[in-house]
Amino acid sequence: MEIKCPCCGTPFGVEIETETNYTRDEKAIFDSLNSWLRGNKPYKDTFRKIDDFKYKFNVQLEDSPEGDTWVDGIVKWIPGERPEILEKNFSPIRF
Repeated sequence: MEIKCPCCGTPFGVEIETETNYTRDEKAIFDSLNSWLRGNKPYKDTFRKIDDFKYKFNVQLEDSPEGDTWVDGIVKWIPGERPEILEKNFSPIRF
């Protein structure tokens, strides 16, 4: 994927690796983040940039008539490195 530097606007290619050793929840968060960084607005998930490499997220993990499962928190991702979840809280509500 190609994104632009927020400081100077120079385009550069990046890719988030989603390895099989991530949990199902982590993979859902990283896949949604990857989609958001590409400019595709996730269906219900939300992301907000906190600083240069940290993003606040709210991702829907399960959608069921009995109740949805949401996870919110903070993910840190530096281009060229693995994403890391700094905070993770399960919640039935969105921010």
